[in-house]
Amino acid sequence: MKINQTEFKRNLLLTQQYCDLQLDNSLENSDFILRSLNSKLEENNLFSYKYIEEGELKWIDTIWNTKILEKFRLNEVFDAQLKNKHDFMFEKVKTKFKGKILIAEIDLTVLDGASEVASGGLFDLNDCPPIDTWFYLTKSKMGRVLFAWIPEPFEDLANKGVEVNAMECLKWFKEESTQLTKFFKWISNKY
Repeated sequence: MKINQTEFKRNLLLTQQYCDLQLDNSLENSDFILRSLNSKLEENNLFSYKYIEEGELKWIDTIWNTKILEKFRLNEVFDAQLKNKHDFMFEKVKTKFKGKILIAEIDLTVLDGASEVASGGLFDLNDCPPIDTWFYLTKSKMGRVLFAWIPEPFEDLANKGVEVNAMECLKWFKEESTQLTKFFKWISNKY
């Protein structure tokens, strides 16, 4: 898998800044904070929400608009959300953030809903992290690999989703490789 280091770092910083602003300025419920980029395409949103309650478990189900996804593939959705972040960010904000990088192998998912329920709806049924957190998309031998920035307030929820994921398609960036140069070497060897 090839990673453009300049693009990776630029998109990570942009996503960190955008998510930080969302956390600071949002009056939304925490389930929606990192799903602000719900672009309208063909007069329809990319996804909608459904509140689900089963016993003591409560979460918000994120339902992707399959009609749009048929025409507007994930790669195009990825590009559109990055463009939206660029358009939104009119000035640079802080450059140090607390959180972790999540790796989602999005073509290896199983629609069992375990990660969605365990994470309280942070992950959706497709094991995708919230759209605002996406910052890099590439391919490996096994399929597409989506990188997402998970701000610190959402790490526990995300970790619960990672832990129950049957396909292990959700992985944390290794703690011992916190420097990006070590990370690029690790990810190149892994995929």
